Amino acid sequence: MSLVSFAETVSWLQECTKDPEAINRAFHQLQAGEYKRAVLLDAVQSAVEHLRQQPNSRRVLLLISESRDRGSKQNLKEVTVAAE
Repeated sequence: MSLVSFAETVSWLQECTKDPEAINRAFHQLQAGEYKRAVLLDAVQSAVEHLRQQPNSRRVLLLISESRDRGSKQNLKEVTVAAE
């Protein structure tokens, strides 16, 4: 399991681990806020790339976010193809 946060930038709070306490500590680092930019697609692309590096593992991406992207460098079509 990993935890990535994003707003104006993508930030990895916890790399892949099987340690539930490490994930718990990472969740406590999350902070809500108001941002003018939310790079949703960049975060998804980063997560997909990290998942590809996990051989022989179940790959699930759970995204908790508002539905709008506001400034990603990636485009929806590229991210969708990468996720497939």
